[in-house]
Amino acid sequence: MEPVWIEDFSGRMMLCSILGVIWPICIMEHDFSKVFDTDNPLWQEVLAIFEANKDFPPKRIKGRALHHKFPRSFSKLFNEPEDNDPDNLISLTPAQHFMVHYYYFEVARPDYVWKMAIPFRCMMKRRSLHLHEISPEIATKLSIEYERAKEAAAPHMAEIGRNTVLTEEGRERLRENGRKVMTP
Repeated sequence: MEPVWIEDFSGRMMLCSILGVIWPICIMEHDFSKVFDTDNPLWQEVLAIFEANKDFPPKRIKGRALHHKFPRSFSKLFNEPEDNDPDNLISLTPAQHFMVHYYYFEVARPDYVWKMAIPFRCMMKRRSLHLHEISPEIATKLSIEYERAKEAAAPHMAEIGRNTVLTEEGRERLRENGRKVMTP
């Protein structure tokens, strides 16, 4: 019997031998150019943020956000397992996390702009958390781009709302952040 790929509880792919031995393996490599214009100068800004934070452990730390470099929404879109491998995770400050989502929106290929408009739009709704850490020139541009993101995301918001199931863990995280949680 040949070894087979299985998915562990965190969504990471593992190799299982005929003896049942499991080896965690970093196999998820993503072609970012499939969804982002990696020739756009703003893509270099994304890479610079990732480089500046490479020494932080890829885990939740108070005051920092854990971010998937290759967005989870694209894994779902392409029917791939969610990549929670440490190589795909990075710890960012709130301002950096905000800017990465802005850059993703700006460099997304036309078919995927709406996918990146949604998180950017959501983060802009809570802009008071981030804009004070960003230069006034960029903050002004972000406010203008927010309107474009709203337009790109609007046709998809109702569909996403119908298909979203919030886990108890997700509900608890929202409560911890002081957010109101609707009961199922």
